[in-house]
Amino acid sequence: MAGAGAGSQTISAFNAPMMTKEQLEDLRRVQNERVAAEKLRKMGYQPKENMGVRYE
Repeated sequence: MAGAGAGSQTISAFNAPMMTKEQLEDLRRVQNERVAAEKLRKMGYQPKENMGVRYE
């Protein structure tokens, strides 16, 4: 029975909207900025307000 549940999850993944390479690179860049901003905060620095924000 467990196999049937896993199969339905796989099918739903294929129905998800696909992202372009540029969109994925942009998301990766924003995520890396968020991680860097969090590291700066932990060290006591104040990162820029727009760091880790994606504008459309």
